[in-house]
Amino acid sequence: MGKSSLFAALRGAAAFEGVATWGGTDLRGLAPSAWLAWAGQRPGLLTGSIADNVALGDAVPAQSVVRQALDLARAGALDPALELGVQGAGLSGGQAQRVAVARAFYRHLRGAAPVIALDEPSSALDPETEARLWRGIRHLADDGATVLLISHRTSARDVADAVVRLARSEVLA
Repeated sequence: MGKSSLFAALRGAAAFEGVATWGGTDLRGLAPSAWLAWAGQRPGLLTGSIADNVALGDAVPAQSVVRQALDLARAGALDPALELGVQGAGLSGGQAQRVAVARAFYRHLRGAAPVIALDEPSSALDPETEARLWRGIRHLADDGATVLLISHRTSARDVADAVVRLARSEVLA
């Protein structure tokens, strides 16, 4: 079990032993959608507009929050009305990654998830865009979000309140 597997367990996508709680409740008894906004290593975009992808699952999307989430994810230059093809065709890898991060931010900003979990959100970004993304993440954390961030990039440490290193010997399969 590695870092991404840890996030899979938090999302309810993998079984785990031990204890993990949120607000005093065992995570196994909570629907992940009730507390967690997640963006994984694969963007998972759908055919439809960028705005549809960011607000996925919201019955009454708030366009101003879509724009705010895109801005915080450093994807503000993208047109929310842009129609995407299958699996986000029409965007570069870095753009697709930032739209997926914006989706997690959107869920948090709409009050649907107090915790944001991001798995390698900057792997397809250049150093300048990555630094701006870190500032967006730090802004959300400063405003009260709990952010769990997996990153192999040492630059991620600069925005962290705490760093937890997982070595192979510390993670049980």
